[in-house]
Amino acid sequence: MHNIREDLSEWALHFIHDYNPDAEPTDDEIDFEFYGGFPYHEIKEINDRFDGWRISDHYYPIDPDPDALQVLLKIITDGHIRASWAFRNNRPTIYGPRASVCFTEMPLYALLEYARLRKKSSVAPYAIGFYKQELFRAGARPVIYGLTCNQVEQRDKTTSTRSWPRKLAPSCGIAESEQYRYVAMSSDPNKPIDWSHEREWRWADHQDQCSCPGVPIWLSDEPAWFTRVFVVVPHTEDMDHVLNRLKELHDAGSNDEGHLFSRKMLGATAVVALDQLEHELGNIKEKHLRIEDISPSYIQRFERPKAPPPLVEKARKVLHEARIAAENAAADRYNSAQRVKGGDYVADVAGWAHLVVHGGQTPLVSALLELDAIYSVPGEGYYFRDIGGLGWNGDQALLLAEAAVKAGRAVFEQHFPEASIGMITRRD
Repeated sequence: MHNIREDLSEWALHFIHDYNPDAEPTDDEIDFEFYGGFPYHEIKEINDRFDGWRISDHYYPIDPDPDALQVLLKIITDGHIRASWAFRNNRPTIYGPRASVCFTEMPLYALLEYARLRKKSSVAPYAIGFYKQELFRAGARPVIYGLTCNQVEQRDKTTSTRSWPRKLAPSCGIAESEQYRYVAMSSDPNKPIDWSHEREWRWADHQDQCSCPGVPIWLSDEPAWFTRVFVVVPHTEDMDHVLNRLKELHDAGSNDEGHLFSRKMLGATAVVALDQLEHELGNIKEKHLRIEDISPSYIQRFERPKAPPPLVEKARKVLHEARIAAENAAADRYNSAQRVKGGDYVADVAGWAHLVVHGGQTPLVSALLELDAIYSVPGEGYYFRDIGGLGWNGDQALLLAEAAVKAGRAVFEQHFPEASIGMITRRD
């Protein structure tokens, strides 16, 4: 049936949009004694299993007001799509005790048209696609649009002003565990409500079995429901960012907070850039385009190129040269640096400096991984193990580490001018 009807697809999509702080709830909406961030479950004891994620969010390097691409990269680095309450006008639109994740079963061409018509803060041409059979197995269901009876909401026994969580009264006939699926609908000509065109699905962790606060996709220590995932981005450069992040996580095996990832699932993640489709498939009308219609030649997965033996040997020699240059530069800087009064330590702040190679899908990175000379830090690239670090020779001065890294970087840029070699510094 899906192959016959162009308005149906075997895939459901999760929209990703620019972060909108106005749509986020504040802690004064809840009565927990203490909680840094808004909860995903109304019962604090159940919600406490997400404390580790709340802490990791604090350290994740993302802009305060991230765009849709940054949000997508955070989702990938977290390994899951966060559930939310979809606040509108300071009220949640998700009913029941748990937050939810939203999807649409609109085909790709409908997503593109819808993104054009909606505000950028609501919809952008970034999405993660799931095979609907697998999404159903994960617990997602089509939403329930409207009721046959009047909508009646429960009132909190302690206050009449509390806006969260919202629950339907028992007279509405929907159990609390299913209320996340409810979407208000009204034919009142004075105040019409009709979101049925979104053909929405929702997922909620109704069994409270996940330790991540959302739909696990790439995490290996969570329920495994998916065998394939589709990431949709508007531009080819976005695709490069996504593929590199997937490769970094594959090589690291976990994110920075130690959450383990499924390398098999990372390798099964397909990425498509819409600008390539528009340019290369100009003879196919966009209005007929569905994910299942995209030719495999326009779908990419991250690459793991093999390093030929001559490249591995060259990298080994350059590493040796770079390490010597770094050591000599740090020693020279140490000898010429000003000392703290009454001591032998260099007068500078303590800090770290790292030599980094970017773009994990290159033979050079493969060679350096084979030599165990680098390790993946998802979101930042690949750090060199023995060039830079914290200070030098027992002195933690940042300027010493920076001197070592700059010297090592110069050596690599001389021998591998095509490589993207950088430096990352931070105070200790």
